Amino acid sequence: MFQITLQYTLDDLARGNRFIFKRRLWWKKYSNAYCLLIGAGMIVFGYAQPALDWRSTFVITGLVTLLIPFAWLVLEKGFAKQMAKQIFRNNPYVRHPQTYAFEDEDLTITGELFDTHLKWLALVEAAESDTDFFLFLTKDQAYVLPKRFFKTGEEAELRSFLKTKLGERAKLN
Repeated sequence: MFQITLQYTLDDLARGNRFIFKRRLWWKKYSNAYCLLIGAGMIVFGYAQPALDWRSTFVITGLVTLLIPFAWLVLEKGFAKQMAKQIFRNNPYVRHPQTYAFEDEDLTITGELFDTHLKWLALVEAAESDTDFFLFLTKDQAYVLPKRFFKTGEEAELRSFLKTKLGERAKLN
């Protein structure tokens, strides 16, 4: 059995949200709106009075259209922080220490206000970033385990344990 106790900060939750957002391909979710925006831009450009130098209009329209995904990435970072604030404000259990016990049969998560037992089949995936481990219940919801709470050697122990329990669902470094 492997056990870790942690207490989340706002930064932990925001970092976890950003990791989950980055795993989603924005194109899958927003492709229709993006295509409509490009189409509208092309229609406006096609019916607009040609400028003296039409090339500059074309270049400006192209640059604006291409900058939209980058603007979305910047907004998404702020959105992740805002979501973390909302989670912190609305879920009192997040502010209290939590203990994760990794046992052969299940994962047990206990805190001041709850006691949760999850069979290993309930986790769809385990992932890892430079700063955290993630235990996914769905592709958009995960338990975040900040590595700063791990002692020397515990990261490797958890990595090995998760690979044993989850098999191919453990996508760890």
